Amino acid sequence: FEWDEGFSERFGLYFVDFRNKNKPRYPKASVQFYKRIISSNGFPNQREVENWRRKSVETCSSSNQLLAAEEQRSTAANILRLIHDPLTSHMEMVTEIVVPTVCTLCILLRRRN
Repeated sequence: FEWDEGFSERFGLYFVDFRNKNKPRYPKASVQFYKRIISSNGFPNQREVENWRRKSVETCSSSNQLLAAEEQRSTAANILRLIHDPLTSHMEMVTEIVVPTVCTLCILLRRRN
């Protein structure tokens, strides 16, 4: 299990600022998306799904702007890491949005069959 390896960066629905000694947590854009899926016990009608998609895009844009502002305030070492390792930011996007969405869709499609 992940937690056997100590307190460090993890994947999930919340961003943890490990640079801050208090380790504040910030909900990622996917939190609201999953709350809505769970509360409706799956995807409702197509119009509602499109509403969620639009709101998710807006939320992701806002979240990304906030995270970008936070990154600008980070240390030079972190900025250099991001510049020299584009895979890191790509993997953060994949683990935050793509993987949870695909898993949820697989579960919902399986329920229909």
